[in-house]
Amino acid sequence: MHICNALPWQFDELNSIDHNGLSCNIICWRLLHQLLVILLVGWLSMLRINHFEDVYYEKTDIFSIGMDAISYGILTAIHLIVYWENTWKALTYVELFKNFETILQKFRLYLKFEVNTTYLFLYVALLYSMLTLNILITFFVIYLRYLKSLNAIRLLLEQYSETILKFKLLEYALFLVIIVTIQRHLNAFAAHYLRTTVLRLRTMPEGKEQTDILNIIGILQDIHNLLVTNVNHIENYFNWSLPMLILRMFTEIVLTSYWMYYITDYELSRLYHLYGYSSIILQLMFLFVICALCSQSEKLDTQLANILHMSRHQRHNPLLNGLLNEMSLQLYHQQIKFTAGGFVDVNYKVFGKFIFATVCYVVILIQFHMSV
Repeated sequence: MHICNALPWQFDELNSIDHNGLSCNIICWRLLHQLLVILLVGWLSMLRINHFEDVYYEKTDIFSIGMDAISYGILTAIHLIVYWENTWKALTYVELFKNFETILQKFRLYLKFEVNTTYLFLYVALLYSMLTLNILITFFVIYLRYLKSLNAIRLLLEQYSETILKFKLLEYALFLVIIVTIQRHLNAFAAHYLRTTVLRLRTMPEGKEQTDILNIIGILQDIHNLLVTNVNHIENYFNWSLPMLILRMFTEIVLTSYWMYYITDYELSRLYHLYGYSSIILQLMFLFVICALCSQSEKLDTQLANILHMSRHQRHNPLLNGLLNEMSLQLYHQQIKFTAGGFVDVNYKVFGKFIFATVCYVVILIQFHMSV
């Protein structure tokens, strides 16, 4: 997001800001930055309107023109929302990374447990690969159609808004990967430690060793609390943009499918059909990965609660019983769930509904176009 100038403030500057309020200087610079973004988006919109002949819609096809205008209007609105959110919620961004660092320190210093980042790197490589492939396919089609033409430069500039939204969605997915990675290690450590700890506490006398064990269980509780705090920060940071990003993805897939049907009347290269199919597949894959990560996070949180409940029949130490009961109560009241601005839960269920709604609207658009 820094590369696209969508997050213009350095973390060092944010760390020096008093949480009670922002200085007048910073507010003025942020407002100026927002004004420049609005002017840039307005200029790109005028370029699109003035070169509308680049599309294949006929001027008498009001329906197709209207659908295209709605799609671009949603794109522009989300672009501005993302900029506004990144600018005025930057402090939340810093708090997220501070909590992640605190969690890693607790694992390393108190639990003597190193977090394996192999799982993290695999998901990051997958997400970046899908994003890079999507961008490369788009740029290749633009280059192929407008080879040695100034229109190619203009269309590349118009991809700026699309690129910002893709980076924003990637940012959300990367946060999910970090959350899931920490949960996997937390569950693995808790399952092993509680199993061995319960057996030792049956015969171990009161003393320093028992106190240390109980302190470590308290650290596990602190880590889970920090995870829940970070989930709330993520919800707050993407509260405006995530519902709109899902809406944009929905309209993009529906209209791309409609466009694929529409251009069958034109003699175009199969590469354009390949672009449409690949764009739809990649967007669905990206949404599926996000929904899968959210569902896995919910599942891991449930597993941690089950780990505590499974040990209740083997509890013989009053101190351990009290601490585990307290942690169970925390898990009951602080469940990890991800929502899109509080409107819908992000999980496998919403992905199924997304596919069903997409198919229905594509069929409706095709039928409506055939009747016009």
